[in-house]
Amino acid sequence: MAKRCIRSVIVFTLTALMVFSVWSLAPATPAVAQSSTCPEIVKTAFQQTAAQCARTGRNKTCYGNLAARVSFNTGFENAKFEKPGDVVDLNAIRSLSLSPMDLDAPAWGVILMRLQANLPDSEPNEAVTMIIFGSVTVTDAKAIPEAHVPNSFQPMQAFYLKSSGRKACQEAPKEGVLIQTPKGKKKVELWINGAEVKIGSTAFVETLVDGEWSLNVLEGTAEVKAGGVTRLGLPGERIWVPMSAGLLPRGPAREVQPYNPAAANNALPLDLLPRKIEIVEPRPNTPADGRQEEGEEGTIVDGILQTVRGENPTVIVVAGVAFEVPNADLLREVQRGEPVRAIGTKDGEKLVLTSITSLLDAPKMGRFTELKEAFERERLGRER
Repeated sequence: MAKRCIRSVIVFTLTALMVFSVWSLAPATPAVAQSSTCPEIVKTAFQQTAAQCARTGRNKTCYGNLAARVSFNTGFENAKFEKPGDVVDLNAIRSLSLSPMDLDAPAWGVILMRLQANLPDSEPNEAVTMIIFGSVTVTDAKAIPEAHVPNSFQPMQAFYLKSSGRKACQEAPKEGVLIQTPKGKKKVELWINGAEVKIGSTAFVETLVDGEWSLNVLEGTAEVKAGGVTRLGLPGERIWVPMSAGLLPRGPAREVQPYNPAAANNALPLDLLPRKIEIVEPRPNTPADGRQEEGEEGTIVDGILQTVRGENPTVIVVAGVAFEVPNADLLREVQRGEPVRAIGTKDGEKLVLTSITSLLDAPKMGRFTELKEAFERERLGRER
């Protein structure tokens, strides 16, 4: 009942933010110069954002293309965020709702943000880039007390996201948020729709019409934790999270799948990112990324320790195979995301873990090797 009440309060608060927001429209002369077709409007919108927002600093947001509906935090009601090129502090913004495609105006909303997130104060030129476009609403979760966001979080490090899940036209990208973190740094920690997200990469995030949101990994790696389950994605993969009407997880993060090519096509505004990347083809959907065999000791699985969930009993998943863990001490020497060898014995329909050891020196095994190398890179980054 308490969770239901909290969700109801969050839904009401998000609705109130949208109702009492103030439309910030550009002046009478439209920023998109008389373009009348959807492809022209999209192209001009991204070009204008590149020209107007190139110098946006950390913890700032830039008005890229009209139009945006803005709700300001207390004390920032007089902030000017009305036309392309306007820049305000991120802590001034409570919520933003961008315009869907409007051929008559013409208009299609684009906003650029530079977040500090958990990047250190000692590197002020490093920032997380977020490009928001199309019919999208983003709300800073710190503005909602019921969200229980950690006090250490910076502005927009935790946010609620709702997008149309559609394309404005065939030549346009799906509407959502494109995120890129600085190269060679530790993973950036975000909180998206109540899920814990770690990104050391470039990713595209969208919400879908059937009550889900997804994170498409375009480059690097990303983790999503929801409902007590953590999923690790590589380039070409998508992580799904079921979402309630209150934009909160309504279940665990789903198994990693190949992403939809339409969600990661060349229409995404990659030229607006500080680092240039190439989108890879969707990764084939394989049920187990590792190796499994039966031996004298029991069932032996070599692969990535993908998931650790629950207590009494704890359950782990290695290369798609679930093990029940009778003693948490068995996991003391390994970490989620690490390549391991897990050995278990069958107890009816269950596999009960008897031992688990690291396989950082394992031979190459396809995706297993890529995950192992990603784990080693992240570990070296932490040790620096």
